[in-house]
Amino acid sequence: MTSVDRLRFTFSRLGVRRTPAVIDHLAFPHLVDLIFYYAPLSSLVLMGQTCREWRKRVKAELYHLRDFSAKRKPPWWNNKLSGSTSVIHHYQFTTVRGVSLQVTDTGYIRRCRVLDLGSRPIIVRPERVLRVDTLRISQTPLISINHMGRLGPFSCSRLVLDNHFALNTRREVRKLVVNHRDGNFRAREPRLGPECSNSSFKVHEFVFIVHPTADTKTRGMAQYEAAGLFHKLSASARTAGGAYRGPRKVIFTFVSNTPPSTMVSGKNILHRTLKMYRAEIGEEEFKIETNFDGPLSP
Repeated sequence: MTSVDRLRFTFSRLGVRRTPAVIDHLAFPHLVDLIFYYAPLSSLVLMGQTCREWRKRVKAELYHLRDFSAKRKPPWWNNKLSGSTSVIHHYQFTTVRGVSLQVTDTGYIRRCRVLDLGSRPIIVRPERVLRVDTLRISQTPLISINHMGRLGPFSCSRLVLDNHFALNTRREVRKLVVNHRDGNFRAREPRLGPECSNSSFKVHEFVFIVHPTADTKTRGMAQYEAAGLFHKLSASARTAGGAYRGPRKVIFTFVSNTPPSTMVSGKNILHRTLKMYRAEIGEEEFKIETNFDGPLSP
């Protein structure tokens, strides 16, 4: 068996239907690099169970899933004969390499660290819970205000909103991060949706980041907007009788290079410059909370 035959055999075992006719050896100095590049996602997950080095590669590929959407589809949608009347959930997303995929297995979602919701609404059964570490929602004109802030089936430890605030979920959020970039910040509807009135909704830590791209007037407005959002979250943490139903107090961190002039300091109200906050949480975490320009890598 020649080296080409061995390569084709390897690709066939990995489920790759088409073996590349011409290979750029400069782009793939090692055979393993070539295999990982052309292997389908299902094979990548299996390869990640082989050894520590391959597990790192798979983790890097599924680290950040972007443009996520989900739909409910009946079995006949895929022209499959099935006697079952159950609904099939289809999940669409883009991997770090820019590969767009549609799967029915939630295992890929559980393996990711960061998941960005796309512009399409998520339509799945409400009782279906998908757990991720960090969920991010960017500001995009394609998202209807009726869908903004809806986390759907997701339960996350950290929720990051980019240049907007619209939240409508009954899930508990350990850390809520809001990025304020410019005057286009959607502050006209800084509201908590009806699902946030559920007793299960809690926010433990609230971080409001004012970026240097905001002009002087915008930075001044950001202080009022941040204070208003903080008071809304603090009020949501109380029951009708005034007792706290979540953490004793919501910890609020205002991140800005300009010190706030309208906020009252306290044990649970902090101010940090961007440099200080970046140093506190680390470079990787800071990119997750602020960088929406492209795919993230571990």
